Amino acid sequence: MKPYRKLIKNSLIFAIGSFGSRIVSFVLLPVYTLYLSSSEYGTIDVITTTATLLLPLVSLSIYDAVLRYVLEDSNISSKILTNSILVSLCGFLFSCLFLPLVVKISFFRQYYIYLYLLLFFEIIERILSSFCRGIGYVKRFAFNGMLKTFTSGLFNVLFLVFLKRGVEGYFISLIISTIISIVFLTTATKSICYFSLNSVSTTYVKLMVKYSIPLIPNSIMWWVINGASRFMITTFIGISANGLYAIASKIPAILNMLNSVFAQAWQLSAIEEYNKSETKRYYSNVFRVYSLLSFGLSGVIMILLKPIFFYIFSSDYSEAWIAVPFLLLGTIFSSFSGFIGTTYLAAKNTKGSLKTSLIGGIVSLILNALFIPFAGLLGAAFVSFISFTIMFILRYFDTKDIVGIEVDWKRMILNTLGIVVQFAAIYLTNMVTGIMISSLLYLLFLIGNRSDLAIAWEYLIVSKQSSDKIINH
Repeated sequence: MKPYRKLIKNSLIFAIGSFGSRIVSFVLLPVYTLYLSSSEYGTIDVITTTATLLLPLVSLSIYDAVLRYVLEDSNISSKILTNSILVSLCGFLFSCLFLPLVVKISFFRQYYIYLYLLLFFEIIERILSSFCRGIGYVKRFAFNGMLKTFTSGLFNVLFLVFLKRGVEGYFISLIISTIISIVFLTTATKSICYFSLNSVSTTYVKLMVKYSIPLIPNSIMWWVINGASRFMITTFIGISANGLYAIASKIPAILNMLNSVFAQAWQLSAIEEYNKSETKRYYSNVFRVYSLLSFGLSGVIMILLKPIFFYIFSSDYSEAWIAVPFLLLGTIFSSFSGFIGTTYLAAKNTKGSLKTSLIGGIVSLILNALFIPFAGLLGAAFVSFISFTIMFILRYFDTKDIVGIEVDWKRMILNTLGIVVQFAAIYLTNMVTGIMISSLLYLLFLIGNRSDLAIAWEYLIVSKQSSDKIINH
């Protein structure tokens, strides 16, 4: 049970760091809806989505190589950190050659400087975060996530509520919080001591770039599925509609709290436990419990969905709720794809992740072009669900020769249909009736998955002794 204990222990540490930050993010949603119009929030979403696309391109996704190689051999930490920063800086300077083209795009004309500043600081922060996690400073990594979100929230309130700076205020807040994060990570990891020009090595540059380059198209395809819909919504429906979709996407962020916390811990455990005698069983057991928790939390969100939109958010955003159910399902299968995708990283087979992501991205582009013009936000959310489901299925079969994770397909289909039926119930009935029917369906979910609930409980009990000692270690 040692691998399970370590996974749960790391998950709890990351949860402590993420829980407070996610609460802050959720609490700020009413602030955004009150002090930013749907068109302003749509503009913010387009720019941040673009930054997400450019991040792996400009940095060559080198931060993924930092985690993988530092985790494998801490003796080369100085070489890995130094060369990764130099590679990313060269990539950023090269990207500046395209600045005149960016300025001409209407979305970015007024805010291009914020896009570039955000991109630069995010790259450095990603590298330092990966380095922090790789050298074993798990608690400091977790605290950094919380620090970044709290400072971002604090400055958002200052610039949006008191200084009335609107879109500019949002980006200034984000940039300041990222700089604070960089300062903390530099101090916490003493990364200055690891950085040395004497460690510059073309050998290590080639090693890391060979590993990370296949992850660039992979990241782009994930962006295509998650982000390209924003541009299509803006093109076909308008910037205000994209603002509604951006707010709808914030609700699955509650589920993403579980996913991000677990993914950070799972990436460490998956690499450490890879190629051992119990690897297949370990991966399969963890996935079984993870799947249960993902569907379980989604079911609770579905019960509370309409009250959240009608009583917490501004009335201007109330119609956005209709996109949430399929966005939730998209988030679930995105996390499942990421779970299996960690197998590629553990096996250093990053080309496999590219192939499956490429197919998912192409499917997303085609279906978005077909569905968004006539189905609007609901169509975009549905395409997200379909695209990530296809990617998950492809990765399941593609990795059978690597690990061969076992999936209970019957139960997964039933749990997916349960979310769809909950959506139908709240769509076709009034709020009170919808909540009652959704609650009944959730009870059936708990009964149908009672065996997996017992397994999950067993792991928690077995790991209790280890988790009780987290604060003292």
